[in-house]
Amino acid sequence: MGGVHISIGRAARRTVTSPGMGNASPCTAPKRSVPLPARPILKLGHPTLLARAAAVPNPRAPEIAALVGDLHDTLDLVGGNGIAAPQIGVSLRVLLYAIPLGRLPECESFRPVPWRALVNPEIEPVTGEIHAVGVERCLSIPGLHGAVPRPTVIRVRATTPQGEALDFVARGYHARLIQHEVDHLDGILFPMRMTDMATLAFNDQRPPETFRIPSWACPEPIAGDAA
Repeated sequence: MGGVHISIGRAARRTVTSPGMGNASPCTAPKRSVPLPARPILKLGHPTLLARAAAVPNPRAPEIAALVGDLHDTLDLVGGNGIAAPQIGVSLRVLLYAIPLGRLPECESFRPVPWRALVNPEIEPVTGEIHAVGVERCLSIPGLHGAVPRPTVIRVRATTPQGEALDFVARGYHARLIQHEVDHLDGILFPMRMTDMATLAFNDQRPPETFRIPSWACPEPIAGDAA
């Protein structure tokens, strides 16, 4: 897959300290320091979720780094895999995602994807690749899931918050995750992509197997796949 993986960990997270603790930095904060609260996630029906987000003129701006920090804190708190800026009320073309070890498809060819922020992402299906139907959920539509058809291989172009250009191919579950988040930047929620509304259901009305990542998510790797 190539590209640049950014690292957004404890050192990049903002902290607050209790009174009398001095001006400790995030890297050396005392144990009583805690992360600032995560941003509220907008829910289905909020107009920001239906609007096309604006392009970011300067991906390296401090405000974008702060936004990525907010996205990380929010996603880390809820335990999701991906989030887009409009979901926390910021209508800019920025998204953040990760595929941790516990969420990998059951195949040896797919390895974890660390935290990755994409600014002004552009995606396109790879010619000749098939579409697959997979179950999707969304932080902005809590408690529901549905079957969504998407291309299984896409090309992604974007910029990192450090200003580095990315150009890579994503496949299977990785491709689906990016497409879901880019849809948020275009004012599209997953039910708008569904072709069979009979598959829309509450999570507690389907067996846990429904949410297992299917075998199509792990094809053989090709040049440029994620490492």
